[in-house]
Amino acid sequence: MPGLIYDRTWAFIGHPLSGRPAVRRRSHGRSHTVPASFREIALPEGCSVSTGGNRAIKCGASTGSASASTALGICADNWFLSYNSGMSRTIITLLTDFGLQDEFVGVMKGVIWGIAPDVHIADITHTVPPQNVLHGALVLGRAYRYFPAGSIHLAVVDPGVGTARRGIAMRVGEHTFVGPDNGLFSVPLSSGAPVEAVSLDNPAYRLPAVSRSFHGRDVFAPAAAYLASGVALKELGEPVTDPVTLEIPRPLRVANVWSAQVLLVDGFGNLITNLTEADLQGQRVVEVVCLGQVIQGVEVTFGSRRPAELLAMFDSSGSLSLCVVNGSAAERLGAGAGTPVEVRVA
Repeated sequence: MPGLIYDRTWAFIGHPLSGRPAVRRRSHGRSHTVPASFREIALPEGCSVSTGGNRAIKCGASTGSASASTALGICADNWFLSYNSGMSRTIITLLTDFGLQDEFVGVMKGVIWGIAPDVHIADITHTVPPQNVLHGALVLGRAYRYFPAGSIHLAVVDPGVGTARRGIAMRVGEHTFVGPDNGLFSVPLSSGAPVEAVSLDNPAYRLPAVSRSFHGRDVFAPAAAYLASGVALKELGEPVTDPVTLEIPRPLRVANVWSAQVLLVDGFGNLITNLTEADLQGQRVVEVVCLGQVIQGVEVTFGSRRPAELLAMFDSSGSLSLCVVNGSAAERLGAGAGTPVEVRVA
């Protein structure tokens, strides 16, 4: 809404049609009536604001009720109130290699909510293999596009924490990413969407004390929270024109044979390769060979084979995957990330 001013330290309580709204300052927990002198800055279509002797604010629509997805903003000096019963709240996703046995993930959430108490936080995963930046980059690349435009993706797989590596925040298309500048955001950076990036070097948007081993708490979580609160990307630091990217292995085709490799092993032991259905451009898979095991063709679902049978199929992200029905292909074949996979097509 053009001209809308927002201050997260104030929250509206009451309904804009109630005649005497009030604001509560979150840090003090006290309620106050609106001052007599205020300035109109934004109104729902068809609504007007007026004051009476009791400083009442009235919102009425001559052609119908105000939409639930609109907001009313009034400010004077440090006062602000807004009404918003239908607008979506910002989403911050989290992806780390921290695991769940320690306090690290919960502490990051606490920092975020301390700055931006209204955000939704969605956990993508916290079980990235420790220090495996490529794995984290691939999982994030498979997940982020399913979140709404405007989401902020906070990712921390950071073996270089405490060194000279940069912290970075970037807007890629309609998504924003925050974390270490170590290649973790390689997949969105390769999407072809417009990129705007800054380094996280403005101390105003960090915790007061920054440790040498937990930048997820001290640098990245505050940056993501401030962005969710409406701070402009450019305020976080200096522009970055050379964000780090990883070289993600690509399959190679020679005649009717594709040389691929396993990129990821998921929690079920499925072997996810770097060959996608889109790469084949309509070619039919004749057989898949991995560590001497030959799989004829591809199936469309796990249920196409019996329990304990090995199969190949294109997974929900379109990647060729080797699977064992109700079992683990990784354990059956002794395979993992980097294992070669040969695919014959016709």
